[in-house]
Amino acid sequence: DSNIGTLVHVLKCFHQASGLKINMSKSKIIGIHVNNEKVNDAAATLGCLTLKTLFVYLGTKVGDNMSRVEA
Repeated sequence: DSNIGTLVHVLKCFHQASGLKINMSKSKIIGIHVNNEKVNDAAATLGCLTLKTLFVYLGTKVGDNMSRVEA
């Protein structure tokens, strides 16, 4: 897909401009309303992993019932 190619190009430009490189083997992508096959293909192209819709970020569940807050 051309969007993935564009993303790879942007990441390479970021690396050249800043000297910082993103470790794709530690990175994950998530697809919102995207076919799982497309997400898996993109992850394979980028060399990263996929992330499921429900995940934990800083100890908080993201993607569950976001209107409910538990302490």
